[in-house]
Amino acid sequence: MKYTILPFGNYADSISQQPPPPASYYVYRICDGVKISTGLMAAVMLGEGCIKTHEKIFQEKAQRYTDMLLDNPIQHSPVMLFYPQQQNICTILHQETVRPADDIKQIDGIEHQIWQIRCSDTVATMSELLKKIDDLYVADGHHRLVATGNLLESERSEPISLLAALFPHTEIDILPYNRGCRDLNGFTSSGFLRCLQEYFDVSPSGCEVRPKRSTEFAMFISDNWYHLQLKASHPDFGILAELAGVDILEAIIFNKILAVEDIENDQRVVFIEGNKTGDIFKSYMNSNQVAVGFVFKPVNVELIMHIADKGERLSPHSTWFIPRLTNGMVYHHVGIRQQTSSTQTTTV
Repeated sequence: MKYTILPFGNYADSISQQPPPPASYYVYRICDGVKISTGLMAAVMLGEGCIKTHEKIFQEKAQRYTDMLLDNPIQHSPVMLFYPQQQNICTILHQETVRPADDIKQIDGIEHQIWQIRCSDTVATMSELLKKIDDLYVADGHHRLVATGNLLESERSEPISLLAALFPHTEIDILPYNRGCRDLNGFTSSGFLRCLQEYFDVSPSGCEVRPKRSTEFAMFISDNWYHLQLKASHPDFGILAELAGVDILEAIIFNKILAVEDIENDQRVVFIEGNKTGDIFKSYMNSNQVAVGFVFKPVNVELIMHIADKGERLSPHSTWFIPRLTNGMVYHHVGIRQQTSSTQTTTV
């Protein structure tokens, strides 16, 4: 067995109810008006099986989360994981959602529903099915995963578990986590366009054109949209065409032209969520004083699994996963002894 995935007691219920309710799993469904995604809330033991990651992280950000958990080891923001679909798990998830949800939240037009699995036999069956998962992948929450794992090194550490929302790979979609830059590295807009033409075929597009290949990009600059296509005559075209679009974007435009040597720490770099498109993308750039913005082709789930299986990493903030989880549906104690001398007010 590669992973230990367990039912858990909702920390909020353990405080409000005496005796506290038994440990359970929670079915979690998200409806955004277009797509319905159904997954499972569970506790995943850390240090037992490697949860596969696909992005680099900002170390300082992960350490901040670790410090917060040391101060208050209650998680209310689940890490989003996914696994190759198993039909038997999906069947139980959907059977549980036939009855009314135990809790419903409406946030920004998105409905979040949760069902506690109350039947002990169903909990036991689910536990056995979860043992058959060979690979767990991180979708969203790389920093929180690392932060929780850091607790294993603490002298206050007990068995450490992570609050996770697990989804079959068929229930998720991936958008690009797009890029912008606050300046043009000394170029004028026209000079920047001329520089791009050394590497790309550049043409005005009038609107955002979604890239269909990793070698294509949409660019917004000086209130105009452009389409970029990496030139087939580029000496490294064959090699570059095998890369993810975000890697090509960073290698040529950010590294060579914009002189961004450290994409993780250069304050000029702006990460733009994949759900910001068209006029919303333009408005975001203008209101945040971003000089140029780029949209790239998102990677698919199969490529993410391939990258993670090989132990490779994309840059931080390269993927924007759908569905988007919300906080506070359940609360989970990660398993580290609290310091009684301080007041805990922060949850992660």
